[in-house]
Amino acid sequence: MTRDEGIRLLLVDDEPAFLDLSSIFLGRSGSFHVDTVQSPHNALEQLSSNHYDAVVSDYLMAEMDGISFLKAVRSCEPDIPFIIFTGKGREEIVIEALNSGADAYLQKGGEPVPQYAELARTVRTLVDKRRAFRELFGEQERMRVTLNSMADGMIITDTDSRITLINAVAQNITGWSEDEADGRVLSDVMPVIPAGEGGSDMKGIVTFVSRNGDHFDLSYTVTPLRGVDGGQVGNAVVFHDVTAEKKARKYHKLLASIVESTDDAVLVMNGDGIIRSWNRAAERIYGYAAAEIIGKQVSVLLPSGQNDEHNQIFSRLHAGEQVKHFETGRIRKDGQMIIVSVTVSPLRDAVGRVTAFSSIERDVTAQREAENELRLSEEKYRMLFDNANDAIVLNQIQPDGRPGRVIDANPRMLEIIGCTRSDLCQRSIQDIIDRNFWEQYPDMDDPSLAQQGCRFTGSIRTSDGSPLPVEIGAHRFDMKGTPVLLNIIRDISERIAAERELRIKESAMESSLIGSMILDPDGRITYLNGAAAQAWDCSDKRELQGALFGKPFIPDGEWEQEILPQLRRGGVWSGEAAALSSAGRAFTIDLSVSSVLDAPDVPICYVVSFADITSRKQNERDLEASIEEKSILLTEIHHRVKNNLQIISGMIRLQIREIVQEEAAASLRECENRIITMALVHESLYQSGNLGEIRMREHIRTLADNLVAAEMYTCPLHLELDIEDICLDLDTAIPCSLIINELMTNSIKHAFLDSDEGRIWISMHRDRPNCIRLEVGDDGPGLPGGFDISSARSLGLRLVYRLVTQQLGGEISVSSCDGTTYVIRLPAMDKGGNER
Repeated sequence: MTRDEGIRLLLVDDEPAFLDLSSIFLGRSGSFHVDTVQSPHNALEQLSSNHYDAVVSDYLMAEMDGISFLKAVRSCEPDIPFIIFTGKGREEIVIEALNSGADAYLQKGGEPVPQYAELARTVRTLVDKRRAFRELFGEQERMRVTLNSMADGMIITDTDSRITLINAVAQNITGWSEDEADGRVLSDVMPVIPAGEGGSDMKGIVTFVSRNGDHFDLSYTVTPLRGVDGGQVGNAVVFHDVTAEKKARKYHKLLASIVESTDDAVLVMNGDGIIRSWNRAAERIYGYAAAEIIGKQVSVLLPSGQNDEHNQIFSRLHAGEQVKHFETGRIRKDGQMIIVSVTVSPLRDAVGRVTAFSSIERDVTAQREAENELRLSEEKYRMLFDNANDAIVLNQIQPDGRPGRVIDANPRMLEIIGCTRSDLCQRSIQDIIDRNFWEQYPDMDDPSLAQQGCRFTGSIRTSDGSPLPVEIGAHRFDMKGTPVLLNIIRDISERIAAERELRIKESAMESSLIGSMILDPDGRITYLNGAAAQAWDCSDKRELQGALFGKPFIPDGEWEQEILPQLRRGGVWSGEAAALSSAGRAFTIDLSVSSVLDAPDVPICYVVSFADITSRKQNERDLEASIEEKSILLTEIHHRVKNNLQIISGMIRLQIREIVQEEAAASLRECENRIITMALVHESLYQSGNLGEIRMREHIRTLADNLVAAEMYTCPLHLELDIEDICLDLDTAIPCSLIINELMTNSIKHAFLDSDEGRIWISMHRDRPNCIRLEVGDDGPGLPGGFDISSARSLGLRLVYRLVTQQLGGEISVSSCDGTTYVIRLPAMDKGGNER
């Protein structure tokens, strides 16, 4: 019964008003069914004819006091919760009530709501405790029935080795009844079985003399019992009589197997299939801990589609029938399907009613899989046999120890010799293998033939009669009790051809002018060609074989510290290295070393190739010196060009001072700005150290700052630069600089005549592959409608248009929305003037 089923309460008090008030307050919760009685004698009659979960009684009543009523109740209902609810709170009354068997003592008075809430809570607690105890008692009784139905004797002890349970088989063997054994230490009942100290399983076979003088040979297992917290709460001693095994050796292994099979899952279910007991073997087999599975339907273990089978079995069990050794499927917690052999027995109470079911279940999945594998083994063998790339022949061994008639051959063998299996089985292996190689077969009685076999090369005759070079591996074994010889024949014609090709390549390597070596994993030379020996001034290659390559050939520790560690990781090293010949001659080599790995970080060998580049290095040094001289000369030329342009700029500036007409002076100033712009390009070149390209980010920033510093503007200016780090050659950089000079000068002079401040921006980026996008703009009033730069009258804009379209091969567009913006797209050129 659960709390949701309600609590039936008998309330006894000689005050009707109190009874009515209590019934109202307790009834509000919906979980109490309250009967009220004013007389203790009437209350006793009610208890004898009705079921109640608890009794609440006043202490001071005219007919009988609460203590006397309590004693009368205890005589007929020993375990029913009894609560004294009274206004009398003297200490001696409380002690007397509790000593007389009252479960609780509550005092009346105070606020009704908290007072009756405390009463309801106390009643619920006591009733739940009583119900749990009864449920536990029933569970213990079902476990007792299950254990008594086992064929093995079982004794359960607590942590002090005192017996708490002994099943019927154990009682019969020991001669001790359950009442006699209860509470005794295990050594009193079965002194030959250890008490199970140490918390681990113990097994053994002992000779035991029962209390009645009967002798038994017992096989026992002592297993620690653990609580839900993992701590040991006792031991389970399981034993059975193995006396018959000593009388019949034939059954010894079978009985031992039965003893070892006591790890079957044992579970107990009630009549509705709710699991009430779950042993450790069940946890191992199904993956559910007892706490997870107890209280759940056994159907959680059933695969889908087995409900009909389950219902049929339960019908037979309810009819009292035992279901033995039927195999079915089960689902583990992890979702894995297993096959189990199940024996289910009905459990009966004292009057013979079926109250529960005991199920003993054995996992036979591995056994069934082994049977399936056994059935498939022949198919697998035949599949491998028929699809092998090598030819396989099985033949008999004659009484004289020589190979005899062919038993079987795979399709590859039949293909090689060009006959059917039945024809081949009429022949001997001697008819297949060339007689020149036949004598290589060992004696069939040689033990090594059965242990590791033998291997040799020979030839067999193919279907067209030509010999085929083969490698033959022979191995002797027993097949179903008959000695046979297994011959695996591999076609090695391709291997022989590969070896021939390898010899050709080795000959080619010997004639190569490039030095080649092969090193073992320790860096020792195992092979070198003639060119390598010559480079190291060695007339006999054998002098270098076995020598460490790193010393003395590669000095200064470069081989050990840099090259070899990289190679051991599976890498490839290439570069130049200083070398020292065996004659002490220093020279420079272009070295390449690669590793051949057997596994990660496990080299088999290193392959070295090199060429003497001493002469080439000297030529490179001479060439670098010549280039350095020319670079100095070009730097000086750019410096002189820049200086000459600045002289011209200075002469124009002096001329401007002599000119009276402002229009002519303005033209000369524009010319001066263009010359300064070109001079700035040459200055950037010789200062950068790179005489072929100009970094436009720094150059444009300097150009723009110079133009702003010229103070040609009429209001404060804000300059915004967004320049990608682009390098341009001289032929592109000068026109770009002139374009920026003209457009920025035009904005400074004309865009902000009526403004308090102005903004000019310049951006340069790679717009798409092989294209550079240059944008120059201002936030002035913009250009007049219908403006076309290709027909502009201004000298500066005409110069911009021609530089973009004719000299640089680009395109230009103009926008007058929110100011003026010039967008220029130029092809990106390499140093040779070609599009990149």
